[in-house]
Amino acid sequence: MIVLSNVSKSYGERPVLTDFSAEFPAGVTVIMGPSGRGKTTLLRLMMGLESPDSGAISGLPERLAAVFQEDRLPMDFRAAECVLMTADRDVSRKKAEEELTRLGLGAELGKPVRELSGGQRRRVAAVRAVLARPDALFLDEAFTGLDDAIKKTTADYILENTAGKIVVAVTHDADEAALLGGKILNI
Repeated sequence: MIVLSNVSKSYGERPVLTDFSAEFPAGVTVIMGPSGRGKTTLLRLMMGLESPDSGAISGLPERLAAVFQEDRLPMDFRAAECVLMTADRDVSRKKAEEELTRLGLGAELGKPVRELSGGQRRRVAAVRAVLARPDALFLDEAFTGLDDAIKKTTADYILENTAGKIVVAVTHDADEAALLGGKILNI
């Protein structure tokens, strides 16, 4: 369980989180709230990408993975190569390609990521995060650019492969929150 105790974070004179406390147990927690409320900052703090100004974060597992709002994939690599960069050691190229195919990317395996659509890149990022086999997975607007059917397929894929793990998702979309299930945390 990840535990945040009285965490505060400001950027210059602008407070983003003030004395924020919450627990994130195994299972899905969906963070919702208006823009500017600190949802992405909260994820960045839990991932260790930023440090709180005050307060404490405990229980962070060693193996973390994320699907960020923006593309963070090497654009000259093919999808399977992107996945294998961060995948658990026992994941083979064949396994990476099978998982990408499960999310509808079989016909795109030979293309560099720069030639994929935004929604296709989102799915590559999802497979990449899942095959890293993390103990905690962070999703920051992870379904952007996906149509409803692909969104459901991708959410189901993530849930199937993260059972018993900590999943923390940020979304503005109530339908996406419903797809993921779990506890809703409004900030």
